[in-house]
Amino acid sequence: EKRQQQAMLIVDQWAEGDRKGLLRRVFRSWSQYAIQERYLKRAAANVHMAVFGWVEGKSKGLKHSCFLSWHHQAHSESIVRQKEAELAAAKGSFEKDKAAQDAEFTRKLQEIESKRKDNTSGVEAVLASWAKGKSKGSMALVWKHWITWAKDCARRDRRHESIQLQLRKWAEGDRRGLLHGTWLRWRHEA
Repeated sequence: EKRQQQAMLIVDQWAEGDRKGLLRRVFRSWSQYAIQERYLKRAAANVHMAVFGWVEGKSKGLKHSCFLSWHHQAHSESIVRQKEAELAAAKGSFEKDKAAQDAEFTRKLQEIESKRKDNTSGVEAVLASWAKGKSKGSMALVWKHWITWAKDCARRDRRHESIQLQLRKWAEGDRRGLLHGTWLRWRHEA
């Protein structure tokens, strides 16, 4: 049976793709399991009913069997309701914690955004030109923005070179790709 299930899984994955085939096989197995469990429970209930009918008589045994089934069902339902209440309490606690964490993240994000806005606003330019005189303040502002731009360009170039190196290593092999990438970078720098 195990080999048959593995074979069916492989066929489903081949026909439908890995994710969809696995999902399809899981649902089929679950369905077969549920049908088998239902059959076994019915068989056990019929055995119970037959035994009680034999021991206590047909009418009294049927009542006793029915009462025991009802008692078992009621007990199972109370356990389910208890678990649902615990789940609802846990969800409430989780939602409360999540809301507090979201509020904290939102506050920190707004704080960061306000600092970023303050750093690049026109007020900075006015204050810099007022503090150092118009030409020196403008020069300081231009210099600061040029440094930011140069850092962004260098970061972009490093990312580009890293990708190029990985592609060369993939296309030419690790050793040769690394040597070729290093030589090209050295030639570009020199």
